[in-house]
Amino acid sequence: MAWAALAGQLWLTVGIVVGQGRGVAMGLVVYFKFFTVLTNLLAAGAGYAESSKQISSKLTGKQRDLSRRARKAWIGDSTAACEFETSGLQSGSAQGMARWQCAA
Repeated sequence: MAWAALAGQLWLTVGIVVGQGRGVAMGLVVYFKFFTVLTNLLAAGAGYAESSKQISSKLTGKQRDLSRRARKAWIGDSTAACEFETSGLQSGSAQGMARWQCAA
C-alpha cells in the first residue's frame, strides 16, 4: 500500500513539473528531494520517541506529567504557528509541502 502511494506521488510530481515545462528529469529531482526530506523527518521522529522514553523513565510521576503537558503545549503552539505561516497557501498545490517544511 505504501509503495502504491509513493508511486502515485511520483507520477503526480513529475506530471506537475512537466506541465510547468520543466521536463521529466526536473520532476524526478523534485520528487526525490521531497522523499529525502520525508525520510529524514521519519527517522528524526523515531529517534525523538526513543529519547523521550529514556528520559521519561527517569522522571517522577509529577515530573512526567509536567513534561507531557509542556510537550503538548509546544506541539499546539508549533501547529498554530505553521497554520498561520501557510495560511496564504490555502487551496494551493504548495500548501502540503509548506506545512511539512514548517513542521520540520
